[in-house]
Amino acid sequence: MEGFSGSVPGLQFLSRGGQLPSREGRALVERLGTFSTLLSLYLSTLHDAEFYGETSTGGHLPFSRGQLVEMVAVLRDVYVSLHMEKHLPHSLFRAPARLVEMKPSPVEYQQLKQCVYQLLCGLHERDSRRPFCPPRHWEMAHLSKISSIPPDLFLEADEEEPMSPRVAPSVTRSAELLRRAPFVFPFEERVRFFRSLVMQSKRSIRGHLQEFLIGPSLQVQARRNHIYEDAFSDLSQEKDLRLPLKVMLVNAQGLDEPGIDGGGLFREFLSELLKTGFDPNRGYFTSTQDGQLYPNPQAPFLSDNYASHYRFLGAMLGKAMYEHLLVEIPFAGFFLCKLADRGQGRLEAYHLASLDPELYRNVLSLKNYEGRFGGFGSQFHHDKQRVWPEQGC
Repeated sequence: MEGFSGSVPGLQFLSRGGQLPSREGRALVERLGTFSTLLSLYLSTLHDAEFYGETSTGGHLPFSRGQLVEMVAVLRDVYVSLHMEKHLPHSLFRAPARLVEMKPSPVEYQQLKQCVYQLLCGLHERDSRRPFCPPRHWEMAHLSKISSIPPDLFLEADEEEPMSPRVAPSVTRSAELLRRAPFVFPFEERVRFFRSLVMQSKRSIRGHLQEFLIGPSLQVQARRNHIYEDAFSDLSQEKDLRLPLKVMLVNAQGLDEPGIDGGGLFREFLSELLKTGFDPNRGYFTSTQDGQLYPNPQAPFLSDNYASHYRFLGAMLGKAMYEHLLVEIPFAGFFLCKLADRGQGRLEAYHLASLDPELYRNVLSLKNYEGRFGGFGSQFHHDKQRVWPEQGC
């Protein structure tokens, strides 16, 4: 394939929001959907050395780096066009009966969008870990500014005051695009938008009195040597941690430390809380060989309310982000992928490297082994013990 899109001009037409003819459109949708699905599955079997052509054994990617870069650009544009529904004529919304006659149908386009999305996420994850695309290649310059998206589409809506139905469908789709494929928007814009969301949330929750350190707040009193335990006791049942948190620390002699918390004491308290809460010695998280953190599978045996501790740690981590506090917590790569929930939380084989490098190397040696497996004289089995509840915490 000399060029990903050069021999398939319909891709460029579709990526620009063109309405494909019936017969040609269906053929293109079927081929692109099949291609995206098969390549997504194939990518899941390739480790980095195979993906980047650094080994002569095992599998290999049948595309050059230049073709990959071109592929990303075309698939990105196709996905955004499908997501924003540029391929649907506006008259269709005034004549629903024509939707049934449209070939390819909206359902087929929806299926194609999901296939392309899965492939894009897989390629973006590879590029994030080890770049093969030029800087800012994933961004789309002609997209509307994130600042044009109403914050109400992201902030929690009041149950008694449902979201205004007057929001344009294109704006709603832009907001959903930001949720599903944030990488098509510039990172700096996403940071500014997140900060604006936080500021609006603070104004709505705390009012203008927050600037003067007065108004509603939460109180916590903690012993310096037992910050996590005391914080969990005081705050784990709080339903809304967006209110300001006023901290009173107690020294080793049991006396309240003098002074007024103007922000510095809170930051010290939260940093120490997160440090001790995620400490593997506490038991709720464990670490890989290189010190990367992930939830301890044996945590359910520590206490009956172990799930409450995970909820609390997640809430405190969210509080740090809400208060614009920088914390350094080295989460393992596979755990971050699960948190991001890309591909419905599915992990690929190469994620095993961040959990157990030695096991991953052994799996690769088996994958590339060309002899008869019976020659090993070994039996392979897997013992599975459920230690987590059916529903996540």
